[in-house]
Amino acid sequence: MTFTPTPEALRLPAGPLLAAVDQAVVGRGVSLLGLLGEAGRKRYYRARRAGTITLDQVEDTCDRIGCHPYELYGDAYQRLALAAVPGPLEADATVPAWHEAVCARPGCARPIRPGDLVGLVGDVGPCCAGCCGLTTTEEDSAA
Repeated sequence: MTFTPTPEALRLPAGPLLAAVDQAVVGRGVSLLGLLGEAGRKRYYRARRAGTITLDQVEDTCDRIGCHPYELYGDAYQRLALAAVPGPLEADATVPAWHEAVCARPGCARPIRPGDLVGLVGDVGPCCAGCCGLTTTEEDSAA
């Protein structure tokens, strides 16, 4: 089973991005339209009304104003960006679990039992075999 986040789960609060856009408009002495273009201006007002903005829109707007989304959202951006990647995460290391835990990939929370293979993914934590595309020790012994 592959983790597929819902579109609602791929949204961030609009406040930090809107504040950065407002600061860029004032700091550069340009209009919102001049900074973001027509599509970006519309996106700005939609985000202001909704209070949230999609991950793709955050990344695109940050490119336009010359910052990185991590500067505005920190770990929340990083977790969401990792969760938005289709398919398995790339594990930095794979080890057998030594105690019970749950998958740390956002939206998964599958149980991990002692002896199960666990992918250790930087900045996320332990990831179950299902998310990382690994086989469990039981499946290895049955093969």
